[in-house]
Amino acid sequence: MKIQQLSSFVAVYEEGSFSRAALRENATQSGLSMQIQKLEAQLGVLLFERTPKGITPTVAGKRFYRRAVDILRSLKIAQMEAQGSRGVISGKIHAGILPAFTQSIIAPTLVEFNECYPDVEVSILEGFSPILMDAVIRGEVDFAVIPIDTQRQGVRYRHFASDREVLVSNISSSLEHLEPVNAAQLQALKLVLPTRGNARRDRLDLILSEYGATASSVLEMDSMAAALELVASSDWMTILPAVMCGRDLASRRRKLHPIEMPRIGVDYILVEPQTAVTTEGASLFLETLNNQFQRTVDQWSEAFPDF
Repeated sequence: MKIQQLSSFVAVYEEGSFSRAALRENATQSGLSMQIQKLEAQLGVLLFERTPKGITPTVAGKRFYRRAVDILRSLKIAQMEAQGSRGVISGKIHAGILPAFTQSIIAPTLVEFNECYPDVEVSILEGFSPILMDAVIRGEVDFAVIPIDTQRQGVRYRHFASDREVLVSNISSSLEHLEPVNAAQLQALKLVLPTRGNARRDRLDLILSEYGATASSVLEMDSMAAALELVASSDWMTILPAVMCGRDLASRRRKLHPIEMPRIGVDYILVEPQTAVTTEGASLFLETLNNQFQRTVDQWSEAFPDF
């Protein structure tokens, strides 16, 4: 049995399709199918049921998947331990980071991390949850930090940090800086919100509708950075995660207003491939990123004790 056969099987199982698995593995569909057929012949069991509608794993396939994932992870652990014997933290990290972080805490994170671990090469992919989730599954990034998402096959999750949504207004707005607002106040405002179908927009609509809150005007825009710039130069307002707005606590280009009644929380999760092993370099990078996040939380707590 070859490692490539295990990797091919895991890809087909997680993608639920030979064609999608072939794209993920950078292989041909026929070549991938042949790998699975050879594996089934070696095991003496069918791992997938083939029908005109697609493929589904058999009972044997489901059991074999759990073992295959364990084997591939064990191999990666062995490789990581062997490389770690050199005593120098090095290698490459491919991280998927959401816009709320890239616009706020990623720059100081990279500066601090590079000063401490100059032999580690870091590559950042910015994107929203669906893009980053797909990148994790395809192996294009080692991990991604995203808001809580629906469960997907082939990945594992763990909590990373907690945040909250705040209203952002122009420096000349009638609201006081750090004055909390409630849902009822949002009805008379012109709001820049993500487009419908965006996970944040759907969640905001659901929560605010429970309180009967409907903005007087809505401008749809998925770019958080562009929304901030529009707010800074107009009477439009927006709702963004607090971590993204930390710099405005002091710079005062815009005013910030924690949303109360309802208090809208945001939980971020770390997503990794099921077979992945978190390297020492990746763990240290995530620790540095989390520390920067907590510094922003501390700044908010000093400025707004009820944060």
